[in-house]
Amino acid sequence: MRATTFAYVVVVSLVILVPSICFGQAAATDDSYVASSAGTTNYGTSPSLEVINPGVYTYIRPDLSRLPAGLTGTQVSKATLRLFVTAVSANGTFQACEVGGSAGSWSESTLTYNNRPATLTCSSSYSITSASKNQYVDIDITSFVQDWLNGTHPNNGVMLQPSSGSSIAVAFESKESTSTSHDAELNVVYDNSLGQLTGQIGPSQVAPGTYGINISGSAMTLAGPTSQCSSPLFATGIASSGNANCSQVQFSQLGGGISLSQLPPNIVFSNQASFITGSLAPSGGGTITATSAATATTAGTSTNFTGNLSGDVTGSQGTTVVVSIGGKPAANVVFTNQANTYAAGNKQTDLLP
Repeated sequence: MRATTFAYVVVVSLVILVPSICFGQAAATDDSYVASSAGTTNYGTSPSLEVINPGVYTYIRPDLSRLPAGLTGTQVSKATLRLFVTAVSANGTFQACEVGGSAGSWSESTLTYNNRPATLTCSSSYSITSASKNQYVDIDITSFVQDWLNGTHPNNGVMLQPSSGSSIAVAFESKESTSTSHDAELNVVYDNSLGQLTGQIGPSQVAPGTYGINISGSAMTLAGPTSQCSSPLFATGIASSGNANCSQVQFSQLGGGISLSQLPPNIVFSNQASFITGSLAPSGGGTITATSAATATTAGTSTNFTGNLSGDVTGSQGTTVVVSIGGKPAANVVFTNQANTYAAGNKQTDLLP
């Protein structure tokens, strides 16, 4: 069996405005034929692949590893097996059938008529005449290739057999031929719609125009000048023009609470508790002293307040108590406009006139 170098060409193009065809080619890894008249004979080194009625069948397995990695059956638009006719002894028709069995169920070096694998579905018939000699014939095996790429069946190749009732006698060139090297070749046309293609589209592959594009993920940069939000606004999104959509935060949109350190100093809030330190001077005069958070939390006028008082006057709104006047206990005060009761032991110096 001669060493053969197979040329493999894969052209993948993506041009938005100019339709193109994406295709791949693959030669055969194994090819041979079997004859019922010689049930144990192997023809793996023969330069010809014969299909003769009765009982002569050809087996060809294409090399799918030559196709792009990850290619699936749904990405195949059409697949054809190209054969070169070297001899026609009798006109007729033949079929291509998908070979069944487990993976690697045959090889060209061991295949015989007696151990040949069974077949699955077959194609339509193809006609051969004397005019077919030294010409190519293309056999549609799209469904077979799709099965192999999808894993529905292992790639055991195809079997060429005479159609029922045909008296065909034809020979095709095998990969062992030293004449013209027109051995069998698989041609695959890919579905070139954008949804079927993998990878990324580069800027040089896109012509000017308007396209419907779905984008997922995060944008790293924006092309062209953009307008940002000025303080105190913040961006809520990006408009189609590339400018930011701006908004100002509202208190109603904020979560959490406000601490005392965040409130302005020296302000009394009438709708909430206020904490007061130091002295307050009511409009009517006098002094209100707040010594803790529980004392005099708000004060509107000299007689309208909440909380507790301390000092000469104690108590809360409506229940105030005078405990001392001028530093003297209230019990020692002499009122000149009413009767006074003097307790025993009081000194004149203890009384206020």
